[in-house]
Amino acid sequence: MLKNRGLAFKLGCGFGLLILLAVIVAGVGALSLNQLLERSAKMQTEGFAKIGFAK
Repeated sequence: MLKNRGLAFKLGCGFGLLILLAVIVAGVGALSLNQLLERSAKMQTEGFAKIGFAK
């Protein structure tokens, strides 16, 4: 498939894949950060005892 393609095409595909992976990693990071912020807000409003961190 890539045997008859030029160098520019191969480099373009490689950088395209890198950009795609970077977008995926950024999306996962943003979702994880959002979950962390939600848990932090929940601990601030409900307190540690209701969540189970305090004894």
